[in-house]
Amino acid sequence: MRSSLTTRVVLVYLGLRAISWVLLVLASKDQGVMPDWTGPTVEPIDMTVLWDGSWYRQVALHGYPIPLPLDPTSGHVAQNAWAFYPLFPLVSRMLMSVTGLGFPAVGSTLSLVCGLGAAVVMAGLLAERLGQRAALATVAVWAAFPAAVSLQLAFTESMAMLLLCGALWALARRAWLPAAGLALLLGLTRPIAAPLAVVVAVALLLRWRGRHRNPIGRPELVSGAAALAATCLAGTAATAQAAATAPSITVGQATTGHVGQGFAGFSYEKDRVGAGMFDAADTDLVRLWRDFLDAPRGFLRAL
Repeated sequence: MRSSLTTRVVLVYLGLRAISWVLLVLASKDQGVMPDWTGPTVEPIDMTVLWDGSWYRQVALHGYPIPLPLDPTSGHVAQNAWAFYPLFPLVSRMLMSVTGLGFPAVGSTLSLVCGLGAAVVMAGLLAERLGQRAALATVAVWAAFPAAVSLQLAFTESMAMLLLCGALWALARRAWLPAAGLALLLGLTRPIAAPLAVVVAVALLLRWRGRHRNPIGRPELVSGAAALAATCLAGTAATAQAAATAPSITVGQATTGHVGQGFAGFSYEKDRVGAGMFDAADTDLVRLWRDFLDAPRGFLRAL
């Protein structure tokens, strides 16, 4: 039964990723050339390293800047790679060295595989409590929501979800030391380890309340304390990372009031953010999603 569920989860997850890849290919036709992110022409693989992906590529290729760069105008710390966590680019760099492939191929594949692993672990964890049907439906909803395209970009969402699901799986089995290790890795991936410390604390409290029926030995007591300490330590990584960057952001109005037809993305350009920079009516990626959701005929027309 478990192998049947795993097979269905794999098929559902990869099927949804195939659909989002088609959308990425279509979006690449509307994406303008951006020297810092794409090559002289925009290929579908370039869509996997836009936005955060370009920062992770920078970390994978060049590491973190030392000393911190300063904005020449304000003198404050400028936006830099220290705002992005190290585990994903580190693993990507290792895989690049082994395979000889570039970051876009390695980063997007790593994200895809981690997302697949997260889907399998998530389904197994939920099936034990809710049944296989509910587990499969939950995975499908998670893998299909609009932002799920990030699960195949060179972003950290997939890796973080895999580590989070693995940590919850370990906690459900009172495997405190594996949970501690996964929590530490999660703290090096995304700033979501702090809430996990609360989950660990609750799990330990429930275990303590049941000690009369199932006594707690010294090894378990020590490993449980280690798990709580590890998750608290991992949670501090977000605070330290934010304190290290503290960029200065200038808020202002875009000169034209919209981003134009050649921009398939959201309103964020280096250190300048303006409310008028994002005009949904003029953004082709948004139009593509609108046509897709409005009617199948509109989506076919976009093709």
